[in-house]
Amino acid sequence: MVESQERPKRRKLSDTFNYAEVPAQIEGIAKFKEFLQSIASPDNAPERPQRLKVLKSYCQEQAQSPTSNPACLRDLLSSWSFAIEVGQEPLLSAIPSVIALFLKTISFHLEFRELGVGLCQHLLEKDQLRLFDRGMTANRTKEHLISPCVRLLTEIVGFDGGSIASRVLANRNITFKRLDTFLEQRKPKSDEEQSSSGKPTLRRITQRYVLRNLVFQNAAMKRELISEGKLLRAFLHNIRSDAADIIVDILQAIDQHIIGEHSLSRSSKARFFDLQILQSLSTLYTFRLVGNDASVEPAIPQRVHTLLLKLCTDSGNGLLLRQSGWYPPGFDPNAPLGDEPSDKIDMGLNSLATINKTDESRPVTNLKLSRFLQSLHPESNTLQSELLLASFKAAPELVADYFSHKPSFLTEPKPTPDWLGQAAWLFRCVQLPLPEACGQVDGFLHHPPPLPIVLENVLPKPLDRATLTRCMNLNVEVVTLFAARVLVIAFQKLRDVITMFTGASTTSQLWSQAAASLRLQFGQRIPLVQDIIAAFQRNAKGARSLRASATEVIAWYYEMLPELVMSETFNISTALGDVLTRLLSERQNPSVEDDLAEVQTLMRIAVRLSHMKWWNKLEGQDLSCFTSILQAVAVADPHQARTKELKNNLHLVAQDHGILGDNVMHLNMLIASLRLPDLVPSLSSIFEFLDNCLTRLARALVHYQDLACEYFKQEGIADVPDLLVAAVIEQWPYVSKRKDLPTQEQIAKWIARLFGGLVKCGAIKHRLHRLETLLKACSEGNAARAVVEQAFKGDLIGLFEEESDHRPVTESQVLTSHARRDESTKILEENSLQDWRSKLSSQQILPPRRRLDLEDLEIIISDNHLKDNICLLCSQQEDVRLQSLDELSRFLHRLQSATNRNWRPLSVLVGEIIETAKDSNPGEAPLPSVLAQLGCKFIDVITDPSHLMYAKVNRFLNKGPVWEKKKCITYWIDRVILKDSEGGDSKLGEMIWLLGILVQGLRTME
Repeated sequence: MVESQERPKRRKLSDTFNYAEVPAQIEGIAKFKEFLQSIASPDNAPERPQRLKVLKSYCQEQAQSPTSNPACLRDLLSSWSFAIEVGQEPLLSAIPSVIALFLKTISFHLEFRELGVGLCQHLLEKDQLRLFDRGMTANRTKEHLISPCVRLLTEIVGFDGGSIASRVLANRNITFKRLDTFLEQRKPKSDEEQSSSGKPTLRRITQRYVLRNLVFQNAAMKRELISEGKLLRAFLHNIRSDAADIIVDILQAIDQHIIGEHSLSRSSKARFFDLQILQSLSTLYTFRLVGNDASVEPAIPQRVHTLLLKLCTDSGNGLLLRQSGWYPPGFDPNAPLGDEPSDKIDMGLNSLATINKTDESRPVTNLKLSRFLQSLHPESNTLQSELLLASFKAAPELVADYFSHKPSFLTEPKPTPDWLGQAAWLFRCVQLPLPEACGQVDGFLHHPPPLPIVLENVLPKPLDRATLTRCMNLNVEVVTLFAARVLVIAFQKLRDVITMFTGASTTSQLWSQAAASLRLQFGQRIPLVQDIIAAFQRNAKGARSLRASATEVIAWYYEMLPELVMSETFNISTALGDVLTRLLSERQNPSVEDDLAEVQTLMRIAVRLSHMKWWNKLEGQDLSCFTSILQAVAVADPHQARTKELKNNLHLVAQDHGILGDNVMHLNMLIASLRLPDLVPSLSSIFEFLDNCLTRLARALVHYQDLACEYFKQEGIADVPDLLVAAVIEQWPYVSKRKDLPTQEQIAKWIARLFGGLVKCGAIKHRLHRLETLLKACSEGNAARAVVEQAFKGDLIGLFEEESDHRPVTESQVLTSHARRDESTKILEENSLQDWRSKLSSQQILPPRRRLDLEDLEIIISDNHLKDNICLLCSQQEDVRLQSLDELSRFLHRLQSATNRNWRPLSVLVGEIIETAKDSNPGEAPLPSVLAQLGCKFIDVITDPSHLMYAKVNRFLNKGPVWEKKKCITYWIDRVILKDSEGGDSKLGEMIWLLGILVQGLRTME
């Protein structure tokens, strides 16, 4: 019954093309097209199976031909041949169009596969290719003849997953004929015609054809396609004018089927991305979405940026070649200096002919990438700026090459948008990190790299002396601030390079010579220090940021290039007095941090000034310069890095003037005695007394040396801390004569605590009772003696537990320790050495520091890189701890900037670890290892919501930002061991989890 119903429909479909007249054939083709469209229409879904059966029956009937033509559309192909013979353009346009629609319709139905493959193979036979040749050779104005043929070829390439695509490309003398010409035709004759017809342009149709080949051709044929350079350049030429959808498809195809095609060789990928294609892709950085295209996400510029980042930073994608960092091609870093006789003079670094060569045509390995990057405009486009910076990181050789071709990148300094964009990008270039081992994978080589290349990486050529001097002298804040800040970054980078060269000097002394030569060349590129000092003096009362930046630049001159400032008389007393006045009078002001930073910078300069008068009073201050800074340190946060650096500089000054010993703990105890809370109301009188003692001591060391020997009945030379004690005892009688009893009490209380602290740290070896007796003996009157007696009551040593690195001890234990140390024998020293070695051997080796900004977040967590950096907070080396803390801080910023909300719990954890480490004072002592182990184990918990400790860990993290080390372990013992488990039968698992932390945390005494 069904067969009887299908037969009339099939006959009717067959009769569609059985007309001799051309109009009738065109009408039949239109009906066939309508029939095919009805199959694909969702409105005819119920009738689709029936219509597919009719279509299949018709195709099978057409394929059963008595002739040698097995194609399933015999009548249509015959009509196509007929149209070519008689020149019927309507048929030449309609027939390939409907065949393309037929292939597109049946491509979704597996039962038509053999019929479709047979038709495609027949169309690509030599006799049938003439049908395509007629359309492909038509006049370029007759798009109605060209477009159907290109559409049909597009469907053939993609049919059956591209199984026939290779045959299309094999016949490219016809199937690819004049494609580059077609790609030049962007629009129809008029915009009105395009908007009314809605038909795509010939360029768009041809782009789809080329795109289909890129997707479906196999690796061998794809290499043949890539060899068609003219076609590919036309394919992407002026792509910025194409529609957003075709651009997105092109970028995805290039990404997935060229860059991501593992079977495609690297050389083929490199051939695809020639300079013209790269420049065409870069024009998409300025693409703007309009109309309906605005819904495309992500935006086209971001898509092309991601694509070009892969190309320019990954050597496996064809464009980036392996390079040697700062060593140019042809430079032999291991070549001998020469074969001169031994009696010749050793020329050292000058024997390398290329070490100081300034030839701007120095070759680079990545020549194509270099030319492409020079065509970008980083000053006006943020994404292009990021691409350039990422390329410079991946290929450090490109930095010097880029600026050798753009020596005048920075225009005349003025606050215009163009100049600000150029300055911002140059600033980011100077901030680029240094390549490890000068870009060498296997470590440092025997010879250093050419110094002009190194200098360009430290301070690029556009930032020469003339330009930076104009910026410093220009009376525009933003311009001067830029020059000052970029000089600070350049100095920091120079310091890092010199440190790297110094570390490499173990391989050759040439590295040390190169470091000295680099400093000299750097000094010739930056402005004269007089210009920086002039800028500082102009802004002494001006903007804080500009004044602070200029001060920091001067500090770097004194630290890195002292020979350039030897003849300069730079008086910082006024500036130091002003900032100390602000700092000490506005302690609760939000600008305190900035003032403290400015004091720190001025201190860096002051310690290097030979004419600095530390014991003279500053302008606006009642105390000497040294004591004023000491007061600022005493009232500042002791855990800040700036406070610690100020303390270190004060210790250097104290050492130079002989008022404190070599051990920094002596100064720590002096500062700690001034920080005790009950002394705050009388700090001004205490500092006046201390300033008097310190000033007298610094100016009369010999006198106090004799006085100390007299007080303590010593022979020879007294210890340095004893001199401070002697000065305090000598000046106490003048205080005891005053009628101001509260002031006497506060000063006496401070003296007692100072002496207790010095005894605590081992600075002095006398009993507190002896010191109390000396003070009483020189006191004026019974009231003053009573004040001294009252001040020395209580546990004076126990007040300084936090400042000492030792466990709390009594006075007798301290003095006993001194006696044992003085009377120690050789046997005791050997036992101590053996004990120290055993402690070292018992400690576990810490992992190396990991960079947390080079890999994906998932990889950092899965490869335990984050845990390694947390464990480094327990290191005994201060620099390792501080570097690890800095790395964790940058990683925290990266977590907080992540768009994925799943990283927020981890950011909370990392933030609390950082705050806990800061609270533990990483500059003085390591983080207790048990806290580090807790942090590592917490990572496993919060990244796995099914973990049995997930709820308890999250409640702990919500308690506060700092973990109290004295209460942290008791908290977990109480929650895990002493209380029932929340999960019923998970008690044992929780206890094992906690015991594992406690065992692994036994690396330190805390």
